[in-house]
Parts: sequence; C-alpha cells; structure tokens
Amino acid sequence: MGWRTTPAGTVVEHPNNQSISIAANLTLYAVWVRTLAPAITTASLPNAIQGTAYSQPITAIGSTPMYWSISGNVPPGLSLVRNNTNTVALSGTPTATGTFTFTVRVDNEVGVHTRDFTIHVTGTVAPTPVPTPEPTPEPTPEPTPEPTPEPTPEPTPEPTPEPTPDPDPIP
Repeated sequence: MGWRTTPAGTVVEHPNNQSISIAANLTLYAVWVRTLAPAITTASLPNAIQGTAYSQPITAIGSTPMYWSISGNVPPGLSLVRNNTNTVALSGTPTATGTFTFTVRVDNEVGVHTRDFTIHVTGTVAPTPVPTPEPTPEPTPEPTPEPTPEPTPEPTPEPTPEPTPDPDPIP
C-alpha cells in the first residue's frame, strides 16, 4: 500500500480506531490482510450403521486459524477429528441406533458459524442370507405299461355230428 516517513511524536491512526505513537523517525509499511468469517460448506452428512466404522469430512471456508466444536445429541461413538485448519471429520463407530441431531461450530478471529446436522443410525446389518434353492423333484417315472395279453380266441366248437340213420331200423 505504500510507505511514508513520519516524524517523531506523530500519532498514526488505524482504520479500526487503534492508534500507534511514533517515538522516532521510521518508515511504516502497511499490509492489509482481508479476514473472512468462517462458513461451514458441508450441507449434510450420510446416515450410519451401528457397529460400522464411519468417517465423513466437514469443511469450512474463511480465515485461519479456525476452531471447531460439536454439541448436542452426537451419536455415541462418534466425535470430531481435526484433519487440517479448514476440515474436520465426524469419525468413529456408532454404538447406538436412533436419530441424532447435533450442532457443529467453527469460529475464527472474525466470526462464528454453526450448522445443525441430523444422522440416522440404523441397526447392525445382518448378512443377506443366500436362499437355499428348492430341490428339484425327481420326475415321477411313467409307469411302464404291462403288455396287454392277446385275447385268447374262443375255442370254436366242433360241429356236432348229425346222427346217421340206422341202416337197419327195427321194425
């Protein structure tokens, strides 16, 4: 922003109404640093499963350093773990089921930002059983037909001989 030489005894005022007394001739250099209030950019967190490891990042923008905290109904077994100045993670292994609503807070020298989150922790997922296939029934064999016997022909009766006349009839 520039420099200027200021004689001793001069009072220099800062834009934030802070003042500095100058005791000797010196050159002042001004460096303006823009500081930003924090803002949590993570909109929501996925649900969790009881007994299964969980780790989800929560990110913020703003000037550093940032200081993070969590309050409210945090799922038992989960806590904030700092990754870097702009990111923490909600990590651990949930030990209880239910619906949990809690508040994450981030602050820096300029301001504070909070965001409420809700996580549903469901019960332990049992392995999906593999269905046992129904046994395929053996096909019922067709009964083997018994051979049909040939009908036995009715015996043909022998012709009855006609009586022959007696050659000598008795008179």
